[in-house]
Amino acid sequence: MELSHRAMVDVHQADYCSLHVRESNVVASHLYRKTLAYDEDDVEVAYYADGEDAHKLIKWFTEKREKPAKDEDKKAEAAPALPSTDTKPEAKKKGGNAKGHGKGKGKGKGKRRR
Repeated sequence: MELSHRAMVDVHQADYCSLHVRESNVVASHLYRKTLAYDEDDVEVAYYADGEDAHKLIKWFTEKREKPAKDEDKKAEAAPALPSTDTKPEAKKKGGNAKGHGKGKGKGKGKRRR
């Protein structure tokens, strides 16, 4: 796991790693908190489908210890989308995709002739 942490920093320039652990998962909680030095960042009430809470744990790789922005904060800070510069009109053929190929239900979904 420590090699994974090092790779997160070296390859992705990560400042931290965060994860969620079920409240009932005592073994995982002990591993992350005691062995790998993760800190509790938050408790997500009813995080799992069965209603169990999750503990959000975080391990900082840098000295910068600002709490990461929540999803709502990130959306508010995001810059407005720029208009598309694509001037090529899409082909419209009944029952086909832009290139004129069949209905395109995906790879391996149809019957194959032999």
